[in-house]
Amino acid sequence: MTYDAALQFFQSTYRFGSKPGLERITELLGLLGNPQDALRFIHIAGTNGKGSTSVLCESILREAGYKTGLFISPYVENLRERIQVNREMIDETAFARHMAEVCRALEQMSEPITEFEVLTALALLHFKEEQCDPIVFEVGLGGRFDATNAISKKEVAIITKIALDHTEYLGTTLAQIAAEKAGILKEDTILITCFGQEDEVLQVFKNTAKNLIISSPPENSNIHADGADFTYQGSPFSIQLRGNHQLQNAGMALEAMYFLRKKGYNISDNAISSGLKNAWFHGRLEKIGENPIILIDGAHNENGVHALTEYMDAFLQGKKLTVICGMLSDKDFHYCIKELASRADSYFAIQPDNPRALTAKENAKVAQQYCSDIRAHESIKDAVEKALDECTENSCIIIGGSLYFIGDAKRFVQEYKTK
Repeated sequence: MTYDAALQFFQSTYRFGSKPGLERITELLGLLGNPQDALRFIHIAGTNGKGSTSVLCESILREAGYKTGLFISPYVENLRERIQVNREMIDETAFARHMAEVCRALEQMSEPITEFEVLTALALLHFKEEQCDPIVFEVGLGGRFDATNAISKKEVAIITKIALDHTEYLGTTLAQIAAEKAGILKEDTILITCFGQEDEVLQVFKNTAKNLIISSPPENSNIHADGADFTYQGSPFSIQLRGNHQLQNAGMALEAMYFLRKKGYNISDNAISSGLKNAWFHGRLEKIGENPIILIDGAHNENGVHALTEYMDAFLQGKKLTVICGMLSDKDFHYCIKELASRADSYFAIQPDNPRALTAKENAKVAQQYCSDIRAHESIKDAVEKALDECTENSCIIIGGSLYFIGDAKRFVQEYKTK
């Protein structure tokens, strides 16, 4: 199988949508020889911060000398970003080879399988082949019935900040959503979560987990435009992930590493410090331009947009702000558009390349209530180029609202700069 053929097959599975349940992935992994049984995992669920917490944990483990696997979603620029070994994404040859294995196994299955289940199985084959240990495994949706929950050897589970999202699948209250996320816990799994969770969420975790660790607020924190410096349990640390919310994620990563060290993992203080400092993540308050400042962020729900606007209010005051925003129609797009448009001097509405996308016209109609300069662009490229054409020395461009278009936007920014 060629890489192009593998991609074509993978894309054909989109039509099966998202189907909660572990029966299909369990059957598929059985046909593939249960590669997950040879691996150890840090399993990470939550509403916001899963990806950032995952890369923080992975970076520390890699600094400590472990050969890490990393499974994250979604991707920004390339599908292969979702499966990484030592922060190098799976190469095209390996992707095609493993996809061929999955295809052969699927011929023996009676029920169609979803794209996330296919990718989960492919990732596990790759991690086993590469002999990764341990794997940082990010949940796709929910937890209890997510395909990643087919794994068994969980060294520790982390559940990040819980908020209302995917309510059509996970429940309409924080407690219901927390219960779905807590479904990743096995009988004796240690659960680590962050300070700042709502009381009803913590109560669910206390009722579910036999052993619960809650991270502490950092001391002496100094949040700046390009990261943060802080003290945790008496030790100083720095991170380059932007935004006040990253302190919650860093605290969970630290608690996870301290716990793994007690289990016998060889993780030095230097590895922890360097790992935190060097961790990076595409598409999360990522700066892709300096003059003018250009930031891309996949904020797509209330919590994510709050983190983005908190950063804007703290560090971009006095700048001429242009916001390029695309949203999905099944999100709380009115709140997100309101918060971004009300801070913008110019607001460019676009339509992400996704079946669930809000149209640029619908986006602009909401935004016009909060900003006087509204443009609806049919093309993401046109919006990026127009924003860059109008930049001054005091400009800042914010590109966000959904991870489903910021990769394209980033590419168009880079192409514009090379003209």
